Amino acid sequence: MNQHGFLRSFMLLAVFGGVAIGLGRVVTTFYALHLGANNAQIGYIAALEAFGRLLVTLPAGFIIARYGARSIYALSSLVPMLLNACIPWVSVWYGVALTRGLVGLAIPFRIVAMNSSFLQQLHLLGPAKTGWYRGAQSFGVMILGPVLASLMVSHTSYTWSYLLVALMFGIMALCSHKVLPGEEAAVETAHTIPAEGFLLQLKALWNIRAVRDSCVVEFVNSATGAVFTTFILVLALTVAMLPDELAVMLVTIQGLTTVTASFALGHLLAIMDRKKVQLLSVLLAIAGLLLLGTCLQFIWLAIGTVLLGSGSSLIGLSRTLQLSQLPVSKSKISGIYNLSNMSGAFVGAIAGGLLGEWLGLQGLFLLWIPVFLLTLYWANRKEH
Repeated sequence: MNQHGFLRSFMLLAVFGGVAIGLGRVVTTFYALHLGANNAQIGYIAALEAFGRLLVTLPAGFIIARYGARSIYALSSLVPMLLNACIPWVSVWYGVALTRGLVGLAIPFRIVAMNSSFLQQLHLLGPAKTGWYRGAQSFGVMILGPVLASLMVSHTSYTWSYLLVALMFGIMALCSHKVLPGEEAAVETAHTIPAEGFLLQLKALWNIRAVRDSCVVEFVNSATGAVFTTFILVLALTVAMLPDELAVMLVTIQGLTTVTASFALGHLLAIMDRKKVQLLSVLLAIAGLLLLGTCLQFIWLAIGTVLLGSGSSLIGLSRTLQLSQLPVSKSKISGIYNLSNMSGAFVGAIAGGLLGEWLGLQGLFLLWIPVFLLTLYWANRKEH
């Protein structure tokens, strides 16, 4: 398959997979409410799925490096297909939580398989397309998936909604062999990576400066995103006292910004050196945090959302491009990098809740400015 054919098929698979994930999440929230779950119980359902993802993300990269993305992606699509088909017959919230937790164990294999396959091809596709996978997946998860979920819940039963999710995972299991590679190609590397021993390989990868720095930056970047997504609605409704529709619009703006930035800002990587890109991304993110931490008018909160989303996306694109250029296993790198992303989101939500009680929500956004600066300064200093 030529590069244009790969990119077209890969983007369709990424969007389709994102829709399935977004649809499943939103339908699950509605279904939990239908079962009478309270806010805490709905939180437990989401937390158990997140915990499942954290548990297997790291080993997923090493398993895919050994057995190939194609077969692992297909198998890990069959698991959520079967589980989603069973959820309509689960009548208690903790049963839904357990089932979603099992789904969470399968999803990282799919994500790492897709991410590693894209990283393998990125040197042929060019730096301008660095964010296309993230943009396509985000478009499915954040925009198409929730819209489809709303339509399904409004016009059909929960049984049909979950069967649609199951069908989508089944289609991806069948079609992925036409898109994803089999076994990962061997790479020439200047870094000494042991052939055996999970911990030895992990230590060797972590000792590569670019891998270590990228993971730390991604951890903080993801934590920053989690603080926004978790608390922006609370800030808009309880502090800024905005109407419900304007508060929800901020979340929509964030999703649109993430998708647009992922597709559009990759061109900057092709025309600017990495240090200038990093400086621009930091300035955008800090300006966004500053507006979110000091303003209460909708227009300024919206501008802050766009700036923070653009800066955060650019940071992710820069690090993704850097990792794609390393002559080491892309599956193993993807496992470590995705673990940093997921654990950052997990810690960001928890730390944000605790610090928000102490500093207030706007103080929380302002506190993240020095955290952001210190982390990126550390990463940049280590590169010299």
